[in-house]
Amino acid sequence: MGSWLEAVLWLICIIFSLALLFSSLYMLVSFADLQQRAIDAVEMCKPVNKLQYPEFLIHGLMFFLLLFSPRWYDSLLHLPLVIYNIYIYRNKMYLLDPTRVFDEFYAGKFKRLAWVKLGFFLLFFFYALIRFVLVLVKDVVGKPKNSKTIKSYI
Repeated sequence: MGSWLEAVLWLICIIFSLALLFSSLYMLVSFADLQQRAIDAVEMCKPVNKLQYPEFLIHGLMFFLLLFSPRWYDSLLHLPLVIYNIYIYRNKMYLLDPTRVFDEFYAGKFKRLAWVKLGFFLLFFFYALIRFVLVLVKDVVGKPKNSKTIKSYI
């Protein structure tokens, strides 16, 4: 894979990770607003439910981009969350119900999932950022031809 193509791949992953980070953060802020009674349950659930499909789509695209690239083993990091997303999508457990959102067990499940996703996407954001910088540095520094000494780098 050309280094410019790999840099574009990691840049796309950084952008997707940021979008997924903000999606998880929005869900957590919405739950905090609901606990403070700043918004009611219907006002909270509608926008959060609208974010579920784009979140699944973006995460699936990022997974398949990494899967079909030469760095396919990076997609293994996403595999457990992708499998879980497929599971909750097939069982229709991904939408928030405004009538049950005040139930601590029901809401706690979504809050824990939002915290897990936030942590996962934050870690992957920094991983993708490091990979992006390494690709750019490798491209700028390059490899010396027919030299095995450190002096050739200076």
